[in-house]
Amino acid sequence: MNTEENVQTEAKERIEESPSEVVNEVVDSTSKDTDSSEVKKQDVNSEVKEAKEGVEAVKIQVKKFEPHESVFKFVETFVTIFDKKIIESDLRRAENGIFFPEERLDQLLELYNNFLIETFGAKDKLSFTKALSRLLGSNEISQVYILEGKTCKAGYNIALGEKKPSVKLPIYKGKSLSAVEFLHPRDPLFRQIDSLSSRMGKNGLEFQLDYKKRKLRFDPTLLRRFITLAKYSTKTLKIYDRFNWSQREALKAFVAIFKKSRLVGESYSLVIPSFFRKEKNAEYYNVANYYFVVVNDEIKFCYELRGKNLSYFLRSQIDGAKFTLKDKETKYFGPKGRSKHWGYFFLRGNKYPMKARAFLSFYERFYSSQANLKAISNRHSTRDLLSSFGELLVKAEKLSSPGLINSLSRKPGRNEECREIDKQVFLLSQNYEIREYFHRYEKSYNKKKANLAKSSK
Repeated sequence: MNTEENVQTEAKERIEESPSEVVNEVVDSTSKDTDSSEVKKQDVNSEVKEAKEGVEAVKIQVKKFEPHESVFKFVETFVTIFDKKIIESDLRRAENGIFFPEERLDQLLELYNNFLIETFGAKDKLSFTKALSRLLGSNEISQVYILEGKTCKAGYNIALGEKKPSVKLPIYKGKSLSAVEFLHPRDPLFRQIDSLSSRMGKNGLEFQLDYKKRKLRFDPTLLRRFITLAKYSTKTLKIYDRFNWSQREALKAFVAIFKKSRLVGESYSLVIPSFFRKEKNAEYYNVANYYFVVVNDEIKFCYELRGKNLSYFLRSQIDGAKFTLKDKETKYFGPKGRSKHWGYFFLRGNKYPMKARAFLSFYERFYSSQANLKAISNRHSTRDLLSSFGELLVKAEKLSSPGLINSLSRKPGRNEECREIDKQVFLLSQNYEIREYFHRYEKSYNKKKANLAKSSK
């Protein structure tokens, strides 16, 4: 790259910092390197001008946040629509907005909708969610905390961007704290839920829940795990529509859901986390598809046996597992992390990759077979299920029925094979990949078999 190109590149990179200094440095640099400095000055000045215009264009594209016109005008009316005591106790002019506590939410939205009708001629009221989203300046509703001395207030922040309202409100000089990923130890919510109390323990914040004459403990780690599970449950999110607004809203949902749970009897067959398999004092509580593990009056763990959470739970329990089956010849190896296959069986000198679909189908049908249940303890781990899967595969015998194989295959015509034992069928590829698992009595199996019979007539 020659001297002129170096100068031009430098001018473009530094134009935002000091355009005038860049121009002067470019001119000085070019005048030293050539006799035709005047020509080069013009060229470089032209480059600088173009770069400046480019920078201005980028600045125009990056739009600053502007609140809805009605929101700013609504805030200006606070002095007239709110009593002086309410303004002093509840409303705060915070950084880039106005804070109001959660107990004023319904009142504020009602006032805002009335304001839209009276001032802007709106025909209908906005929905709860739309009105709140407009006030907060975001479709993702979230709650915040502000701290005043020893008092913690939870609420919302009306977003105003860089606009400064003329209305005089008490000023909050601190920074609001997001309640989405954080629970403050002094959150007033802990005093509002009758069956819940909190305290600071050795490892931080702890909760105590009154449940059927028992006092059960749990910590924020357990709550965060429940939040992760519930985000995949459309039913939970529909019932508790404020669940994603903050951890405090999720805590309300957790308490309500757990209080509906029932103890799972010892005679009930249940897959449990492997790390509780040897825990004699472990109790299991169930509501819907959620399961909670209680050990010595502490809620230690939760998991869901449905949908994505079921798949994630089963996979996490066998991730990296290595063991040998009862025949002492067949071995299993589970890869760590992401992999196309959930694991591999090494059987009679061949490698059998196992697809997730095959094992999930086996899990869903496992509990309907009395023979399967008799071969396993009532409290069993995913590894126990995997061992049962492998033992059936070892004993399964090859079927010689091309028509049946094609009827079961997702893509008929592929070179696949079926193996069966006790009316349980494995569909394998020519490379021994375990692709599907079926029960002969199930509707999907019989429907495919019936379709095969019709097509052969």
